[in-house]
Amino acid sequence: ARRLNIKTKSPPEISDLQARWPHVKAKRPPVISNLQARRHHVKENSSPNISDLQAHWPHIKANSPPVISNLQARRHHVKENSSPKISDLQAHWPHVKANSPPVISNLQARRHHVKENSSPNISDLQAHWPHVKANIPPVISDFQARRHHVKGNSSPKISDLQAHWPHVKANIPSEISDFQARRHHVKGNSSPKIPDLQARWPHVKANIPPEISDFQARRLNVKGNSSPKISDLQARRIHVKAYSRPDISDFQARRIHVKAK
Repeated sequence: ARRLNIKTKSPPEISDLQARWPHVKAKRPPVISNLQARRHHVKENSSPNISDLQAHWPHIKANSPPVISNLQARRHHVKENSSPKISDLQAHWPHVKANSPPVISNLQARRHHVKENSSPNISDLQAHWPHVKANIPPVISDFQARRHHVKGNSSPKISDLQAHWPHVKANIPSEISDFQARRHHVKGNSSPKIPDLQARWPHVKANIPPEISDFQARRLNVKGNSSPKISDLQARRIHVKAYSRPDISDFQARRIHVKAK
């Protein structure tokens, strides 16, 4: 009866939902907000298992331009009922969680939101990064943020080095090899003076049996990054030269290698 009277005394474009609100307000303490009053009505006129969060959404939708998405409507409500410091990104998450299986993690919920609000060709990996960045000190680099996510979503036995690789691969042409991707990461996280050769070694070592020596690992890298025609001897000499005094001759370098073998 109350709703009918508001409808009769109001402009014809007022909706049933808008007509309900003033009455809730009139029968409740004056400190109740319009938002709480609206939510109560949706709750009262819906299935008993509707959540508070779901009760919020229709009201924003009813009072916003028709182009506003469900997602934007949900985010606005979280923002309006949270600390003013809450970011748009943080406002997204609870909604995904509320509408997903209980086993979904915070991380999965965050990724889903970035994916839903980005270009359709954004990868899962790219969707992870902004969230790590948003929740860590501003001094952390993009690179550190990415590695943290690979670590967080992998077997606990994954090494920092293994966590690096997928990110380089995801941001470079597909024709680049795993090996080149690994070297790029060592270079990116080392002193700018580190030569390509030094950058190669840790990766070879990480992927070969522990009993192989540093020396063998180095040679393998020269071989892997040279013409297939290069001989073992030439590969050895290059390494001795790189790790000896600059005045050592090619001849002395060769002799040291022959002696070593």
